[in-house]
Amino acid sequence: MIYHWFLGEDDSSFQDAMMIRKKVFVEEQNVPLELEVDGLDPKMWQVVGYKSEFPVATARMSLQTSQPTPTYKVQRVAVIKNYRGQNIGHQLMNQIEEKIKKLGGQKIVLSAQDQALDFYYKLGYQLSNPLGYLDAGIPHHDLAKYLI
Repeated sequence: MIYHWFLGEDDSSFQDAMMIRKKVFVEEQNVPLELEVDGLDPKMWQVVGYKSEFPVATARMSLQTSQPTPTYKVQRVAVIKNYRGQNIGHQLMNQIEEKIKKLGGQKIVLSAQDQALDFYYKLGYQLSNPLGYLDAGIPHHDLAKYLI
């Protein structure tokens, strides 16, 4: 796997990230396109994972300036359906954690779909709030992980 990091929407890999997000969230999970394309991408670090030059995984993240500990919020974690079960999601999250450490981050927060909770638990994430909620009609819980 090769991972390409970039800021915002100006990089050519942004179209690859959007292709993955649309396939996973809009087509598979029926998230409305207007919720998926939320206007926040220009401010975000983005990563796309390539396998044999094909884009198969993506995520985005941003520094949460309101937190006392240097904290990054990770969002839009997605792996193309045909590539799931190949440890790509774990590799992607490891890349994200390493990038956050290099940027001086000490904590990660994210909003996980309930169907992905076990995936995140195995990576050391813990519930930061036991109350779940619906986001785009999909059950979610907030998770956190300290990197120090």
